[in-house]
Amino acid sequence: MKKYSLFIFAIGISFLFISCKDDLPPVATQGNAFYADQRYYPTADSSYWLYRNDTISKSGVITKNIAKRASFMHGTRLIDTVMYVIQANTTMSDSGTTYDTVYVSKRDDGTHVTSTALQTFSLFPGISFPKEILLLTNPLVPGTMWSILDFSITYSGITISFKVTASYKGVETVHTDLQTYKDCAHIQVSVDVTIPLTLSINEKADFWFTKPFGMVVGDGSELVFSLLDGGFSLGAFTGGNFRHMHREVIQMNIPQPKCH
Repeated sequence: MKKYSLFIFAIGISFLFISCKDDLPPVATQGNAFYADQRYYPTADSSYWLYRNDTISKSGVITKNIAKRASFMHGTRLIDTVMYVIQANTTMSDSGTTYDTVYVSKRDDGTHVTSTALQTFSLFPGISFPKEILLLTNPLVPGTMWSILDFSITYSGITISFKVTASYKGVETVHTDLQTYKDCAHIQVSVDVTIPLTLSINEKADFWFTKPFGMVVGDGSELVFSLLDGGFSLGAFTGGNFRHMHREVIQMNIPQPKCH
């Protein structure tokens, strides 16, 4: 009888381990919690981030909380045979509240992003403009550089060139008011606008992404922020003075995959 009971017990234990072998590790009740790898840009439905926007003057004076930007993942949209996750954004400041939407698609070669502005601009005649941008390449290897945008416009015989490139600077630790993030991928984005004999603009911004939480900090030119937020600033063609922006996450909720 004892042998039979032990046999049944052994079968039960074996079934427990076999049935859960593909499950994610449980969230720890003590020590550090486990989080799923989201490839630096979570797209699970109901993922949410709230960012604080600051400005930094040329003398180093920081003005905090000039605006807040909330991003919320909800639903999908099919654009030109590509399925995108909808990211709805709300920017709140003293001057009012604005809304915009970007669309995110994670594929084998990386994370692609598009927006209504990018889709519309791609329809302009005489401009070779992509309908989406490659925000993050996959895999991320130190020293890797890739093109985000590269196009030109010819007007009255004058050619204006516009190039946006990104480079992976490696893994770093960043500190925010919310917490410290380790193993962040440091991405630098550079925008170059050139009008021969007239204008040359080079604007940069740095961004730090974590595998489970996405972007946690951004710092640099507001021109770059505008582009990555799905906009397209004509100020680049007029030599506008762009502010030094700082953005960091102050609240977030990233749903974890469930065990089935």
